[in-house]
Amino acid sequence: MQGQERFERYTPQFPLPAEISNMSRQDTVCQFCGVSYLIHNEIKALEEKCRKLEADLAHYAGTSSREAALEKSLQTEKTRVTDLESTVAINTHKINEMTRKHQLVQDQLQQSECAHQDTKTSFAQCSLTIRKLSNPVETIRKEHFILKEFYSKQIDNFKTDFLTTKMTLQKEIQTTFDKYLKQMNDYRKELDQCQQQLSESKQSFRDLQVKYQQLQLDTKESQTKIQNDFEAAREEIHLHQNELSHLHDKLSQNEQLRLQLHNELEHLKEQSQQYQQQIIDRDESKKNIDRLVNQYRQELTDEKELRTKADSELEHLRSKLTQLTTEYEELNSAKKEVETNEINNRRKLDEANRSRQAVLDRTRDEYEKLLRKYNDLDEVYRELVTVREKESSESDTIRRELERLHNENIELTKQKETTYITHDIQVKKLRESYAVKLREAEQWPDRLQSELKHEREQQRTREL
Repeated sequence: MQGQERFERYTPQFPLPAEISNMSRQDTVCQFCGVSYLIHNEIKALEEKCRKLEADLAHYAGTSSREAALEKSLQTEKTRVTDLESTVAINTHKINEMTRKHQLVQDQLQQSECAHQDTKTSFAQCSLTIRKLSNPVETIRKEHFILKEFYSKQIDNFKTDFLTTKMTLQKEIQTTFDKYLKQMNDYRKELDQCQQQLSESKQSFRDLQVKYQQLQLDTKESQTKIQNDFEAAREEIHLHQNELSHLHDKLSQNEQLRLQLHNELEHLKEQSQQYQQQIIDRDESKKNIDRLVNQYRQELTDEKELRTKADSELEHLRSKLTQLTTEYEELNSAKKEVETNEINNRRKLDEANRSRQAVLDRTRDEYEKLLRKYNDLDEVYRELVTVREKESSESDTIRRELERLHNENIELTKQKETTYITHDIQVKKLRESYAVKLREAEQWPDRLQSELKHEREQQRTREL
């Protein structure tokens, strides 16, 4: 009835023209099967749309895998960016160390320049003294020779220091390069280990499935075993109850014997009071009576020890009885859990049967199924369109993020190259300034000789 009502309410998407709707029934209905040609065409159009929608669904079926692959590539890019950031931090630290060393070299150069200025001032003073004093020329020559040796030694020391710093920098660069190669090899090894762990986890999952099946078999065996243990525990409780009744009887007998002994002891005490005078005269009889009293006392202590021992055994049996009752309760609870699991499994089977019956009921009318499928596919098509738009927007954002990361990587490499270039330029400048200063230091003796010659000529002219 519902299918017929839905069929009566259904109106075609495009109404028929008047010339077709006014045609006779013989022209629009098949004489053999009784189906309208127009409904047949409409159903064929719906089937064609369903095929197109199924093709679109097959096309969009791999979106989740592609999205997972994109997320995986994004994660790898993020890890690579973090690695690059760490390498940039290490390189900045090394650049700071190199700048510090460069600053130390500049300080040493400034100190040498200050020493050079001091030597210049001392040389000017010496020239003044030479102009003033013409006689101690030999002493000045000796001082000049000493200064020349001193500055040559300083220059040699500075050369050796420069060579050592150069060698240390080369060694540090080589060690950092080797360290990066080692890290790359370690990363490759870790990747291989992760793949091996993945295969091992898959194997362990298969083993767990086998263990689960084995556990199901073991649970069935344990149920039978629990039932047998329950019967054995019940028999053991019955035996312990018989033992308890026997011990109660024994305790009552011991109590009667203790009372009898107590009465006999009282009677002996009375006899001892009566025959006290006779005991004084008869020491032997007194000793015998004392022995009897000690014997009776020993028997009384033995009876007391037996009573305490019986009490301890009774407490032990009580604790064992409580333990057995707890085990009995645990077995009952386990049995109840097994029964509840069986009830749940039966309920699940009933639900599965009901759902299967409902599916069979839903698939009776083929025309309603076709219309429902068309509507569902139309909705799925809309959802797929929205998913496609969402995925395109997400892919655009991922692409922009990857481009940004690539640009940042390019900027970092450019900064690294600029720092290396500036460092090389500074080293070249230091080398050039050092070469200029070496040339100036080598020209000092010639200048000194020329100035001495000039002073000698002036002295000769003055003497003439």
